Amino acid sequence: MGDGISGLIGAAIGGLLTFAGAFWTGRNQGRTQHEQWLRQVRRDAYAQFIIQTEKAHQLGHEADDSVRNEEAGAAERIEELARAAYRVREAATLVALEGPQQIALDASNIQIRVDEWVIALRMICEGRADDATWERAVRLPDRVEDGLSSFTDTCQALLDS
Repeated sequence: MGDGISGLIGAAIGGLLTFAGAFWTGRNQGRTQHEQWLRQVRRDAYAQFIIQTEKAHQLGHEADDSVRNEEAGAAERIEELARAAYRVREAATLVALEGPQQIALDASNIQIRVDEWVIALRMICEGRADDATWERAVRLPDRVEDGLSSFTDTCQALLDS
């Protein structure tokens, strides 16, 4: 009878250990899957922001050239840039939701620079620009490009860690 009880206790302990191992494995697998899902969501948000900002940057150069050359279609080019700036703002919102906070702040700063570029070009095109506006219009493309380069590097580091 002692052997039967010992066997029963051994079986119970073995069952508990098996259950605990399965629970621990499942928990780790769930955590890993969640981390992979979160990484993918962040990657998609960062990529969308980068793509939209690059498009806006290109359109900004085109609008800038049109304004400086006093082309008839300059106002339309600026409006194309304004629509692209809106898409950058949308993408920055996604980045802000996914975080982390520093990357969201970086995206917001870039988005603000794109918006400032639209405003400066509009003022120049409408003949309302002073020297400071012209100077800002000259600096903003580089500030957007530098910010985007830094943002991209930070994203790569975050996603690799």
